[in-house]
Amino acid sequence: MNVVTLVVAQLEYDGCLRVFEMRVLPQLPLTIAYADEFDEPHSGPFHFLDEHHKETFEKGFAECKAWNVKGGAKLDQCGGVKVDQRRE
Repeated sequence: MNVVTLVVAQLEYDGCLRVFEMRVLPQLPLTIAYADEFDEPHSGPFHFLDEHHKETFEKGFAECKAWNVKGGAKLDQCGGVKVDQRRE
């Protein structure tokens, strides 16, 4: 499926909520598949059919900050990553 924005939220065991947003240009969408559509290993809840998008997601989600939802206090908000579609 083609999408222009991907939002992944993950609640950790320690009560932190990690939220990552990945956006691309509408004319150059992300092509993803659900995890159960292929037997291949995947990153996160999706298969990225473009290696560049996969690497961008892995790096962005790994560096994503978290919200502490235990007491409602904000640690830091995770920012979105804009994917540069222009490749050399």
